[in-house]
Amino acid sequence: MNFKKIINYFSFFIKKESFKLVDMELCGVPLKVVKRSLRQKIDQDDTWWFYLSKHHDIIFDIGCNVGYTATLALIQDPNRQIILVDPNPKALQKAAINLIENGLGSKAQYIAAFVGNTIDETIKLYTIGSKAAGSMHASHAKTAAAKNLFIEVKTVTLDYLYTFYNIKPDLVKIDVEGAETIVMESAKKLAQETKCSFFIEMHKVENLGMEKAGQFMIDWSSEMNYSVWYPKTGELLTNAEPIKNRGKCHLLLLPKEKSYPEYLKGIKQNAPLPKSI
Repeated sequence: MNFKKIINYFSFFIKKESFKLVDMELCGVPLKVVKRSLRQKIDQDDTWWFYLSKHHDIIFDIGCNVGYTATLALIQDPNRQIILVDPNPKALQKAAINLIENGLGSKAQYIAAFVGNTIDETIKLYTIGSKAAGSMHASHAKTAAAKNLFIEVKTVTLDYLYTFYNIKPDLVKIDVEGAETIVMESAKKLAQETKCSFFIEMHKVENLGMEKAGQFMIDWSSEMNYSVWYPKTGELLTNAEPIKNRGKCHLLLLPKEKSYPEYLKGIKQNAPLPKSI
């Protein structure tokens, strides 16, 4: 590591991040949040998530980052129970500030850990701080990897979180930047015992790609008596052909006895959020 890299490496850890609060509105709700922590531009899944969270009471937000999706859920019901999990403590800190500052976190819990398929291992998380999502894969965090910026974090599993906290979620959101398949490897007890819904942001998983990662989710669902739905079209997926060319997409995994939610039908990808709640 040359001198410049050493300086960049240590400045990442000692730099004080700004926690200046600014006023903004989200779905017509006035908020005071950490500056630049809640995105202004709509993402493809925001409105699907808004309505999913509206119809669920206990949420695991895996890969919560700075709390945008948690905020979308809690402005609709500030007393909703939610566990926010992120391996980046700086991002988790901002999430907590955003919720607590607005009176939204009365039943929220915060866990700094990487959710994967092992317990209490240490992995590298490539990240440039709380300004962008981090990843265990250098290919999903190119800026951080290029500067050799990472933190070491401990691992947990979804089954562990479910057992340890003795909380039965009815909705689990997973946004883990290419680690989706390993998260689901250790979520079988959770799925069997809670029959929760899984809303998963899919990426081109390293060494798998999108099609094989999607097929993994279909095979996992078949084993667990779940179905895989593709919100972009509202169709039931029996193979990964429809998503093989996607760089990023979303899947909704539901127990087979549940049909695709009526409240999601007709909501297009990148649909605007409602102007009020």
